[in-house]
Amino acid sequence: MLIVRSEQLAAMRAARLRQHLLADVHQQFGEDCRILGPDAVDKAIALGMTRAGRHGFLRTAEVRRWVRLMFLLGSCFDEDPLLPWAATILAGARAASPAARMHDLYGAAGAFLRDTAGADGRRYQTALLRIRRTGFDELTRGDPVRTLYRLYPAYYRSLSQRTLDDTLVRSAARVQAHGLGQEGLSCWLLLTCMAGTHVDRDPLYAWIAPALQASAAPGDKARLLHRAVMDHMDRYALFRRPANAAADLRREA
Repeated sequence: MLIVRSEQLAAMRAARLRQHLLADVHQQFGEDCRILGPDAVDKAIALGMTRAGRHGFLRTAEVRRWVRLMFLLGSCFDEDPLLPWAATILAGARAASPAARMHDLYGAAGAFLRDTAGADGRRYQTALLRIRRTGFDELTRGDPVRTLYRLYPAYYRSLSQRTLDDTLVRSAARVQAHGLGQEGLSCWLLLTCMAGTHVDRDPLYAWIAPALQASAAPGDKARLLHRAVMDHMDRYALFRRPANAAADLRREA
């Protein structure tokens, strides 16, 4: 008689869920998946299943939405200081059902994207054009906060002064940790705002790793990071995902 143990059933359920999520992200974010490659996508899905489970999201529909939010906001959006509303919803509604909390997350994400990217994505697309036209030397001159305001004013206005100050401190710490030098601060601040505070440990942005791991002088290393971002923008409309996401989330909420 064939006996299937509980751990085997759990493994089979996880495998089915993983396949479902893989099919969904290829449908929703096909160009991302093509450029990121199967390894990065698999790691992102595995991370999404783990992080969703920590917050009590176990049903297929809930985990699917969680992974979609990762692609839109960064893999660690639930602990990103730039997105405090996410942590508030997750921590402050313990009595609410997972479905209710996910509904609130989707609603808050849609509102955030409307404020920053714009309902039609034009603010975001305009910011991308400004960034793409800004060379390394121009980007690294002057105050990083003013640079953020000039290139992506809608995002700048979405931040409280305290959040902005804290983000600048964290960005400076990451720049120092990665040996990017003062030249890398403006680039890192922009990257953080576009991709999430934890971009350097996000499998969806693993393509920045070669620049961060390069053996080079700080200024040269910062230039390598800038070049990596520009090259990615040439291959694909970098961070294009939020462009129409506000409307998509509103329809699904």
